[in-house]
Amino acid sequence: MLDTFGFWVPIEKGGVKESENGERLIYGVASTEDLDLDNEIVSASGLRKSLDYFLKHGRIDYDHKSKDEPKYIIGEPIEGRFDHDNRMHLKGKLYKGLEIADQCWALMKAGTTRMGWSIGGKIVKKAMQFDKSLQRFVPRVVEAIINHVALTPHPKNLSTFATANAYGSFMKSLASGESLGQVVNLGGKDFIIASREDFEKAISTGSGGPAGGTTAVGSNPVIPQHLESDVRVFRKFVSSKHFTGDANAAKQWFKSQGLSDDRADALAAYIGKNHKRILGIHR
Repeated sequence: MLDTFGFWVPIEKGGVKESENGERLIYGVASTEDLDLDNEIVSASGLRKSLDYFLKHGRIDYDHKSKDEPKYIIGEPIEGRFDHDNRMHLKGKLYKGLEIADQCWALMKAGTTRMGWSIGGKIVKKAMQFDKSLQRFVPRVVEAIINHVALTPHPKNLSTFATANAYGSFMKSLASGESLGQVVNLGGKDFIIASREDFEKAISTGSGGPAGGTTAVGSNPVIPQHLESDVRVFRKFVSSKHFTGDANAAKQWFKSQGLSDDRADALAAYIGKNHKRILGIHR
């Protein structure tokens, strides 16, 4: 017999605003393979099968109340993906002109940190499985059908994050022709890889970025500690026997050094376009 389920994650405070075309966009990690406060785990493999269905037919509602009252349908999903850590990332939009949707958007604009995401649907298969990290058996949702994601004031999965700001692969590139331009999220923190000028200065001097880590208004911001890490890995690659202008090979090398897909993509794309220039700067 099919069972219902719901998994909650917190939404972080952020500078919320409508998109350029007026859409009210919401982003977040809607599920992880971590134990929630109900002592259950949902498997990413069990959700992947229904992701396409959810994106085409699913809804965003308020607190799982739309089944009985359509007024609680407040939006719909736009994009979804799973990362290498089996976290489920979602992008959705809230409708305009509906009372409850407007109220939720007002809360997000006010900077609330008390709302959360909740995946809802039907459990197809559930089992008790031994978790090595916990050293005990725990209930695990092995397969489920997602039909909605709710905004709720009762978050229970505290090991994930969500935001009303674009991040990672959901962020449009800020790149001009002079910028690496990738925005990525690591551990819940967004950062932008430096402009080409700052990055080239860093790889030629070994510096982690602009002095004092300052950021000019209107320029691409740099968080020095992340840039410094990227620079170290980049210099190691350029100095190694593996260095070529092949962007795909470069990406795989950067990933082998522990960089995320977004950071590896950005650095590899830069190498693909600027191979000869890099040789001139670094050697």
